[in-house]
Amino acid sequence: MTAEHFDTPHNGAHVDPGAVETMPLEVLVRPDGSAPAVDDVLGALMELGVLGSAIEGSLFGLRTPVIARVALTVVGDDPLVLAPGDSGSLVPTVFSGEFCERLANALNAPVVADEYVLYTPGASEPEFIELDPRRQSIDQPAGFPNEWRVSPAHLDSRALALTQTNGDVLAHAIAVDTGGSVRSTSIEGWTVVELPTGVTELPLALPSAEPVVLLARAGEARYVHVAGGTAKKPLSMTVANLPRLTPTSREMEGAAATIVENLCAPTLVAGSLSTNHPQFPHQLAEHYARLAAPAEAGQFFAEVSGLLGLPEQAAEIAEGALHLPTDADTNHPTDPAPEAATKRGILRALRLGRSRK
Repeated sequence: MTAEHFDTPHNGAHVDPGAVETMPLEVLVRPDGSAPAVDDVLGALMELGVLGSAIEGSLFGLRTPVIARVALTVVGDDPLVLAPGDSGSLVPTVFSGEFCERLANALNAPVVADEYVLYTPGASEPEFIELDPRRQSIDQPAGFPNEWRVSPAHLDSRALALTQTNGDVLAHAIAVDTGGSVRSTSIEGWTVVELPTGVTELPLALPSAEPVVLLARAGEARYVHVAGGTAKKPLSMTVANLPRLTPTSREMEGAAATIVENLCAPTLVAGSLSTNHPQFPHQLAEHYARLAAPAEAGQFFAEVSGLLGLPEQAAEIAEGALHLPTDADTNHPTDPAPEAATKRGILRALRLGRSRK
């Protein structure tokens, strides 16, 4: 593997950290069928001299061998990748497209940038690939970085949706949204709906204002999302436990060190802990912050479920330790839509912050 180091700054300019953006990359299987390793990608990024990070795609449930992030900035209309300068300054180098071409050639592996631009080793021009429609729903909080949403066919995941009201309506809405059959059952007053493999998002339009809790796992990434309410009084909360990426170097200083650290922290649409609910029990925020640490992954679903007052079995099902009963209801997208029951009120339906204990 050889890569040409970008050693000529663009116009000698230096960049303010506030102007830094992130370019997501997916490194695919090589033409000979071999898969690049994380060390291969980090080595190529270091040889090219750019600020970046990488991780195995399987840790986020992806079948992509490696996913990476690279820092860039926009000068005029030009996206330029960043390199570390003197005393940890940020220096723009070449156009992002030229960088991706060189990275693909250095790895002898196809590289996808920004979800839809495919760079193939030796190719004179990139290709634009078609996005799966679900990848474009950028307003949905996700349990892994928003820029890595992929077609459900390429995601190893497990997800449950729970509600205390209108469970049959929710199950039907998920079946229609995903285009597949879903199974559901009742546990301790909650309807538990099992989402199809590869789906980790609720429907964009929920069938009622009653809150829905989503427990989702994709690889080692775990998250809980609460959604509901009305347009005037929405309810939303997201808390997640996500793997961290590996940086190109841990020996940087100044702004470069800060940017590399940011590139290693998975990005959520709404942050690791976010809520817009006026009665959210903020005294519990420290518990959610602790549970976001990768070391707490094994207890994440169980403890967050306890804080939200969910049935204990929900966490075990989300982790795969339990399964829905064989006699669980099956909901088909072609079934007639059930009617929603009268709304009971968000806080009454969802005991935010109340532990079972």
